[in-house]
Amino acid sequence: MADNAGMELIQGGAGSGSISKRLMEVGFQSSALRPWTENGRTYITVNGDNGPEARPIVTNDATLRKDEWIQLDTAVREAAQKPLRAVQDLRDRGLVYSVPGGIGTTVLQTQSQSDIDDAGISMDGLRRQPGDRPLYDIENLPLPIIYKDFSFSAREIETSRRHGGTGGGAALDVTMPALASRKVSELQERMLIGDLDDYSFGGGKIQGYTTYDHRATVDISDWNESTMDGTDVLQDVLKLIDAAKDELHYGPYVLYVAQNLSSKFEEDHKDGYPKTIRQRITEVDGIETVRTLEYLGDDQVILAEMDMATIRLVEALPIQTVQWETDGGMRLNFKVMSILVPQIRRDYNNNTGIVHGTVST
Repeated sequence: MADNAGMELIQGGAGSGSISKRLMEVGFQSSALRPWTENGRTYITVNGDNGPEARPIVTNDATLRKDEWIQLDTAVREAAQKPLRAVQDLRDRGLVYSVPGGIGTTVLQTQSQSDIDDAGISMDGLRRQPGDRPLYDIENLPLPIIYKDFSFSAREIETSRRHGGTGGGAALDVTMPALASRKVSELQERMLIGDLDDYSFGGGKIQGYTTYDHRATVDISDWNESTMDGTDVLQDVLKLIDAAKDELHYGPYVLYVAQNLSSKFEEDHKDGYPKTIRQRITEVDGIETVRTLEYLGDDQVILAEMDMATIRLVEALPIQTVQWETDGGMRLNFKVMSILVPQIRRDYNNNTGIVHGTVST
């Protein structure tokens, strides 16, 4: 994990580094770590009554100009939006829960609820029904900061201003910001899929599709065997759907497949049938699409119900970049950071809409 991006928690009301300490000093307003300079004055951008506005501040930390921040932020956002499919599928469907001021919250507490008895029926409505109440179970979800650092020297900034842009305009090299943003997004994708170890804190843990304790599991055939055709794949997909329905989750679904199984879906469904396996599977009631996931291990498939009761992204801090200086101002340090974690949900009886299929051996 250290080679890609990191995760950090602000614990017990105390920051563990200069970034955390400075955020605490300003009530966790990240704009305080994004100062910019113009005409000899220093500003931060804050949300006012009429939208974002520039507020002058007294500080010696502002080094980047406003247009340089725009270049940097654009590179970070564009890199984060490149197709990492599992996370994007949830965003596209609005399956995101925002935590206001979430950078000051380390754990999200939620509860699962059991069902109650069916309603009764009678002509006069006098027959008494059980006055039952649902049962509840409390769960904690850690909200770590996912981040990646990079830096520029003051000399690099000055060189870019003098020689990078036409007419003296700024032209920062945004390769590093884009790479840092990509690493943050990749870690978030891997976390959702289950390609990371569970992350535990505060009595809760973050789990992904393939590691969630209460996911349903199904054995599937080896679709790459030469004797397998689309009818075999279809039967396995129907088994996945039946497993989801057994847990009272009826779709819509996205079917995710490992890269080593993906090419099978481009073959003809069967001899004389004018469609590919992929086209035939998407005709199954409830299946919205079939996607290949880069970080899903070989010989694995996931059927995920696209519903807020099953899965959502918890976002406490949209991806952004903060800046601080070291070495007497000769080095400008940056951190691309975000709080975005998956929350797979279950009811009180541990029913969930996630089905994990693996090739039986």
